[in-house]
Amino acid sequence: MRQRLSALREHKRRAYEQYVALADSGHLERAAATAGGQEAFDAATTAMPDDARGWRLAEMRTRRGMTQEQVAIQMGVSVARASQIESTTFPLRTS
Repeated sequence: MRQRLSALREHKRRAYEQYVALADSGHLERAAATAGGQEAFDAATTAMPDDARGWRLAEMRTRRGMTQEQVAIQMGVSVARASQIESTTFPLRTS
């Protein structure tokens, strides 16, 4: 448990250092400007995990040769909801 906690702290430290380096380089400001402003940039970066989850669910489902109906049954949701999660129409909320 202590090793995992130590590894997590190290990962967070490296991620913070990379963020600081990015912020100091001006790349972050250019990315926000390219996205249409800070609010648009923040919204896009917030949506990324939902997009990744949806893509991963669809990818795993097709690799296993499953239908959306089969996945929906396994998840305990409707077929429409499984489709929404895959397409990120209504993203999965984990909190």
